[in-house]
Amino acid sequence: MPEQVIPKCIGTPGPIAYVLVAKFVDALPFYRQAPDNNMAENTIRPFVIDRKNWLFSVIPEGAAASAAIYSLIETAKANGLEPYWYFRYLLEKLPDAMTEDDYKALLPQYLDKTKLAGPPHIA
Repeated sequence: MPEQVIPKCIGTPGPIAYVLVAKFVDALPFYRQAPDNNMAENTIRPFVIDRKNWLFSVIPEGAAASAAIYSLIETAKANGLEPYWYFRYLLEKLPDAMTEDDYKALLPQYLDKTKLAGPPHIA
């Protein structure tokens, strides 16, 4: 370890330098790893692939409706919900929603998983 790195007022640089180097070496593997966004890329991949379907939307409102549906699907997946059962529940409960709080309660991030029917269990 170079002598000028350790201040002269500390005294002998041996033990202090050893502790500093030991702490630095423990943290070093974390700094060598490249940032990884595979999880984010894998999450949006189905959405990006379906994006090509927007080319066939006749009007901008149709593309906006498709984007809203895809957004709900991906949000349901991110919250651990099965999209089919979530949409089934949503289409059953949506006609009864009257207030903003009713609509908010139907969003995937606010929905209680136990309210979804789920697949029938075969014994």
